[in-house]
Amino acid sequence: MDKKTDIGLRIKSIRLAKGLNLREFGEEISKLTKEKKYISDSIVSRWEKGVSIPNAKRLKAIAEYGNVSINFLLYGNEISYEDIYQNIKSVNMKNNIQDKLIDFIVNYMPSSEQNTYYFKVASLITIINDHTDSNIDCIIEQMYSFISNENMTFYHHGVYLLLNEDFKKLPVQLYLTEFIYHLLIQISLKYPEVYFLNLLSQFDDLKSNIQEISTKHEILHNHTRRSKIAEFIDSKEYQKLMNKIDVMKEKLLNKNILKKQGDTHDT
Repeated sequence: MDKKTDIGLRIKSIRLAKGLNLREFGEEISKLTKEKKYISDSIVSRWEKGVSIPNAKRLKAIAEYGNVSINFLLYGNEISYEDIYQNIKSVNMKNNIQDKLIDFIVNYMPSSEQNTYYFKVASLITIINDHTDSNIDCIIEQMYSFISNENMTFYHHGVYLLLNEDFKKLPVQLYLTEFIYHLLIQISLKYPEVYFLNLLSQFDDLKSNIQEISTKHEILHNHTRRSKIAEFIDSKEYQKLMNKIDVMKEKLLNKNILKKQGDTHDT
């Protein structure tokens, strides 16, 4: 495809994202450029087919309307940090972020076997789902509220990757899954019961992690797999450690870590 065709496709994607037909899109751009006569549907069609390119004034209006940079419109370059910073609260950017979050969580995150954070994310989403009124759409909405908070611009790097990178790349999957997990942590801190259940699950994770770094795996002659703790580890002390973790978890079950309702004082 040539440059005109590429520009036309990007203009078309903006129009379709807005849910407008050719005539309606031309009218909206005309309002932004303050033209006395509406841009006709035939002109918009010529843009989208790559027959012609909008003039500079109209390009600027289309970019503003689509919450993208002129650079992106002309060359297809990625959404910049500046675009994110300036437009994070716009409806178009919000929809883009939320759509990308859902797409990644549903279609990409579960498919990576190396993605250990996936299980943490899946567990926490289930806990939030089961113990609050939040379905997946509500959870995504709450994620966006943190992402778009002007005091939390440290989330913008995650947004940048979310909007620009290929979800099929393993490093991207790993980073975004951890990014989403930390957003879920912030959501969990709004709900004492969710926080408490997630806290309990950390003890199970701790035991699994200790077991993982302590265990040797061997393939025997009959091709069966055998696992055992390393020879230099004292098995009795190892078991004591595991038991202590269980005891700590058991002590938490009385929920003393949670303040009584109405108690706002720290001790």
